Amino acid sequence: MARQESEKPTDSLGDNAATVTVGGGAQREVMLGRGFAIGRYLVVDHLGSGGMGAVYTAYDPELDRRIALKLLKANVRDGETGSDRKEQLLREAQSLAKLAHPNVVAIHDVGTTDAGVFIAMELVLGRTLRAWLREEGKLGWRRLLEPFLAAGTGLSAAHRAGIVHRDFKPDNVVVGDDGRVRVVDFGLAVGHGTANDDAGSVCGTPPYMAPEQLVGGAVDSRSDQYTFCAVLYEALYGERPFAGRTIEEVQSSMELGLRAEPASAQRVPLRLRKAIRRGLSLDPAARHDSMDALLVALRGNERRTGPVLVWTACVTLLIAGASLIFYERGRQATSELCGGGDQQAAAVWNEAAHQRIHAAFTQSGKPFADDAFQSVARTLDDYVARWRTTRRDACEATRLRGEQSEELLDLRMACLDAAFVQVRDEVDIFASGRASVVERAPAAAHQLPSLAACSDTARLRGEPALPKVKEARATFEKLSSDLAHARTLSYTGDFHGAVEKTEEILNAQSTAKLPRITAAALILRGRIRTNLGMATEAEADLWDASLNALRERDDERAVEAWGLLVFVQGSLLAHYTDADRTAKLASAASERLGAVDALRGALLRNQAAYLVDAGRYDEAAPLLDEALPRMERGLGVEHPNYAATVETLAILQHARGKNVAALRSHERVYALRERVGGPNHPLIAVTLFNLALVKSSLGRHVEALADCTRALQIATATAAPDSPAALNALECISGQQRELDDVVAARAVDEDLLRRAGGAQHGETSEAGYAYQGLAADAVYAGDGKTAVGHAQKAIAIFRATLGADHPSVVETQELLGRGQCLSGRANDAVATLTFAISERERLHLDEPAASASLLRASGDALLRSGDIARGRATLERALALLEPVSDGDPLNLADTRALLGRELALPGGDLPRA
Repeated sequence: MARQESEKPTDSLGDNAATVTVGGGAQREVMLGRGFAIGRYLVVDHLGSGGMGAVYTAYDPELDRRIALKLLKANVRDGETGSDRKEQLLREAQSLAKLAHPNVVAIHDVGTTDAGVFIAMELVLGRTLRAWLREEGKLGWRRLLEPFLAAGTGLSAAHRAGIVHRDFKPDNVVVGDDGRVRVVDFGLAVGHGTANDDAGSVCGTPPYMAPEQLVGGAVDSRSDQYTFCAVLYEALYGERPFAGRTIEEVQSSMELGLRAEPASAQRVPLRLRKAIRRGLSLDPAARHDSMDALLVALRGNERRTGPVLVWTACVTLLIAGASLIFYERGRQATSELCGGGDQQAAAVWNEAAHQRIHAAFTQSGKPFADDAFQSVARTLDDYVARWRTTRRDACEATRLRGEQSEELLDLRMACLDAAFVQVRDEVDIFASGRASVVERAPAAAHQLPSLAACSDTARLRGEPALPKVKEARATFEKLSSDLAHARTLSYTGDFHGAVEKTEEILNAQSTAKLPRITAAALILRGRIRTNLGMATEAEADLWDASLNALRERDDERAVEAWGLLVFVQGSLLAHYTDADRTAKLASAASERLGAVDALRGALLRNQAAYLVDAGRYDEAAPLLDEALPRMERGLGVEHPNYAATVETLAILQHARGKNVAALRSHERVYALRERVGGPNHPLIAVTLFNLALVKSSLGRHVEALADCTRALQIATATAAPDSPAALNALECISGQQRELDDVVAARAVDEDLLRRAGGAQHGETSEAGYAYQGLAADAVYAGDGKTAVGHAQKAIAIFRATLGADHPSVVETQELLGRGQCLSGRANDAVATLTFAISERERLHLDEPAASASLLRASGDALLRSGDIARGRATLERALALLEPVSDGDPLNLADTRALLGRELALPGGDLPRA
């Protein structure tokens, strides 16, 4: 959101027409002072006020950034209570928060406080469209049309999400300092076909409002279309289509019909004038079919209406006139040449493609199919629009403006063409509607190549040169296209097909020996093998890729290969020393490469992930602090890698005992994934599982059980009963049932988990180990030490075989083994088991406070039972010292530790006052 302009009007474009709301109850607005808290946000300054509330700049202490904060007025209507109105505003704000588009101001958060409903938004630095028009609007209709096309794309995205703006005007569009245009202030937005707020109420800005809006009738996307055309008419001609400032004055002008176009209109192409006039039809049915249809009409190729004839008796003037004709024809030919991308895009991504994909997704029967389609359509709409703009700019920079060389144009076009191959492949594969495709489609759509990279001249020149020989260039383009197809196969879940295609590329490359191809293909195969769990094979591919990239002086591919290799070595193979060395290599190369935020962010996240696994929390924390803003800049918050990075941060916060912060981070991941894939997407089940773990650590076991149950419902509806998500959910449910003292129910769930884990694949798996771990815990809670020991020993053996002897699950299960031995009367065996487990936690740097305290409490209990009172009490003191400083831990954990220590201190030789 940007500060609104406050200059005095000098002409019609400077006439800041105010938004009005007529009808409904009023509520006096109270300005909030600096430092006032709205949720977690702190007010910094008042930006302005409108018909629906006030806007402030604010500070978000959690993410350390400035935002725009809109506080909505809960104007009470007849027959409503204040709480009713507040709930409706909240629902409307939540629906707006799901609208994510580059040309719509981003909404980060919505909520309610005593002060009302608030919306936390992106703070955009820039100018309103009104100010931009005053400063740059005299540069001709082409330049003037650019921000309108961008804003129209944002409105179109809102319409597809079922949202009508109702108050589009130059003051509600911001041209950011970054060059991006955003539509802002959706404070009056409603759903399609919705009447205004109350019977007889009128909301909007009268000079721009559609006739149906002026009388308080139902509004839909065609109402926004009218308003858009009214604003564009004013910008082009310097006056409004219908005179008047008030509702009555505008209605009177409408009765007289659309005013005659001014003389300045002749400078605007006829097809543009016709498109605007149709959008201004008083009858909504006579307007364009949609905002997209209007934008197509506005973007249409220029056509000459007839030959230019220059008659003069002067030969010199005749020659000059002829020259002008040839110049104009040349300029037109250049424009049509640079418009080739428009036709290319329209042939691939069009209404028919929309319908094919929508039908295929619907037929899949997946509960998240419609949400997945909406996400895919929104992402591809934006990407294709940006691709067209970027391609036209690349062409015009050489052909029209002479700003760049033919060589650079060649590099940019090669980059853009390769990107569009992946768009074409995604559209075709999405239309297949396979279950795996529907599930992965929202993330796949965000994996399209970076368009900013195709305009980064330094990056393009730094890559290995393209082949100059015609035959070699054709082979290069063929292999690049095949690579793009293989990537799309992998992103949509066809890993085996992607591997086959990649191996075909590598076989062809062994003869062709073209630049860029080998490293990219090896990285892709390494990535696929990583997804297939083939860690050793992936490690070999990625090493070879990095070496090949170094030989070609391709730093970017080398960093990409090393960044993924860090994940394979650290998180999959637990070869932490190797991962440390690779991370140093990648970090040094990325510094030399420069500011490639997406690559650097991925490296930092992968490095942090294995450091968390290794218990090296202090090393992981600063890496994530740097990774998140880089991911946001390089990929955007809807990219799956951004959510995965926030998730890694949440896991780290939980491991360090910062459970309130971890809960907020997981809730943020939930919101991001819900916005991209919908509330029933399989990734939501994973996030609910993580939320439940944190809530359990906070002692909120009933809520945690509800989250686990919901995760199981989603996993069962979207995957097989023995899928990892379903098994994790069952493990989570049994854990919460134990905490709620329902051991019988927990044991039944763990037995079900063991049956499902046994059917998952042949042989014992880590999932079976977790089932035995759960059964051991059930037995401990039931006081059955002998059964606990047997189950714990099985779990430890499985974990060592499948996860490795150093995996944290081995240490966790050793605690259960020791507690079972203690219950069986084998106190000395328990002391030995638990002492070893403590030393293992220290060796592996597993310093999670709650887990360490639990192990110390079990050890202290065993020592006391063995008769070693002094050591037992000292161990319990250590456990208590770990738990007491943790303000957001499980209070029952702390209480149990205090109870056990207090009981022992009350015995002879203890400290009765302390007890």
